[in-house]
Amino acid sequence: MKQLAILLIVLFGLYACDRPGEPDARICPGKDSYKTTDTIKMINCSLRSQKQRWVLPDGTQSTDNEVFYIPNGAGVYNFTIYVSDDDFVNEYATTLGVIVQ
Repeated sequence: MKQLAILLIVLFGLYACDRPGEPDARICPGKDSYKTTDTIKMINCSLRSQKQRWVLPDGTQSTDNEVFYIPNGAGVYNFTIYVSDDDFVNEYATTLGVIVQ
């Protein structure tokens, strides 16, 4: 009986960590590296999402599937994407920092 209880706890924990219906926010960069003369391209490659909202390094926002950003010099540029399956009642986010040299 004790083994069954432990098994149920483990299975519940696995289920709670990755529910198959929840969106999974993911960002795919257009390239592996960027120079100061490049335009940065980011692509929404999230799973199970219907809507997205980007926050670009300068704070502007976009709901497009792909976003483009022109860096103003070398440094780290952070892109955040929020994804949802239902009008952003429950949203999931991830941030990707891009190094521009």
